[in-house]
Amino acid sequence: MTGTPRYLALDVGAAITRIAVDDTGSELMTGKTPPGSMRDNVSRALRTAPRPAGRLCVTLPDAWFSGSVPAARQYEEVRYACEDELGLGRIIWVGQLAAVAAGQAARRGPGRYLIGDIGYTGVRVGSFTVSGTNVRTEAVLTQDGGGWADFDQAVRAAVDGDQLPGDWYEQAKTQAERAAEVFKRAAASPDHGDDRAYRLAGRREHRLTARQMTACFAPVLDRLRAGVSAVLGAGPPGTVVLTGGLAWFPLAGQAIRDMLAQEPVIAGTGESVRGALLFARAEMSQDLPAGLGPVSLPVHRVHDGFLREESLELPWTEPFAGPPGKMPPLDREELILRVGGQYRTFRLPGLVPGPHLIGVRPGWSGPGVLVVRPAAGGSAHVVSLDEAAGP
Repeated sequence: MTGTPRYLALDVGAAITRIAVDDTGSELMTGKTPPGSMRDNVSRALRTAPRPAGRLCVTLPDAWFSGSVPAARQYEEVRYACEDELGLGRIIWVGQLAAVAAGQAARRGPGRYLIGDIGYTGVRVGSFTVSGTNVRTEAVLTQDGGGWADFDQAVRAAVDGDQLPGDWYEQAKTQAERAAEVFKRAAASPDHGDDRAYRLAGRREHRLTARQMTACFAPVLDRLRAGVSAVLGAGPPGTVVLTGGLAWFPLAGQAIRDMLAQEPVIAGTGESVRGALLFARAEMSQDLPAGLGPVSLPVHRVHDGFLREESLELPWTEPFAGPPGKMPPLDREELILRVGGQYRTFRLPGLVPGPHLIGVRPGWSGPGVLVVRPAAGGSAHVVSLDEAAGP
């Protein structure tokens, strides 16, 4: 592609990094995600991608938007790399599962979506409500392990390791209909446990039984069921979507049918980055959690020789309240804010006096967090908005 793209979307998965550009939804770049932190991989991808003339949407793990302090610290590290080190502006940050929900809702309409992502390193399940073009995160459970990497290793162990080609699953996908029937028979009667589910060609032909494949998939299945159970408190879904490297495996869809009596939608690869492009183009937006109150910073300024108190709003939808030049320098390890009409004091141990950027981040779980970032750079102070001391 030549020229400057207007909109760009980036999704960095554990195994694959994808970039989508403009309103075609096509992938501009797809490559393996190298080992490293999310911060390093996002930064690396954006350094090699074309810089958009308009908005950029970056997807991150949905758990990072929960409002917990440890999650918010990881989120802020990535933001700092993009906003300060790379100098990128107009960035929209969304959860990876939320982006999948947005893409599905753009095709299927509003409603409650349950998204199950069986990815490379683990299983994530989330519940999302889409009203019009607004996407709200209701609940998410992330579980490490039991993803594609573990499943692939278990299958290889069942057939003596390195005898299978790297793309053995492509062969398996072509046998999906037959395998699904074999799994149903085996679930109904143990007499069918040794029925062949797959025939896979490698250096030699391998016969994989229903019992073998069920055992290999058991850790995945346990996590998928736990995730679905955990997020159902948000309400029954209207649409269930399975995505990720193991969405195609018949036992995943069967688990959804057993638990919810619904036929899941099996999403293709790249769903998250295509959904993110909708946020970049402002065709979808994030719905703020209910009950968010105003947060403001009391500041004292001199007007006509008199000291007057003003209130500087900390908007939930902007990175920070304003540039450092318009912010009073902080000289103490505490900050007084007005939260929901009440003055509250937040402790900031180790704060170095000087100008800081001050902002708030909403969380789909909890009250959100306060972020105080040194204007000169460095790690941000992150404090939960419900952890204030006294007035």
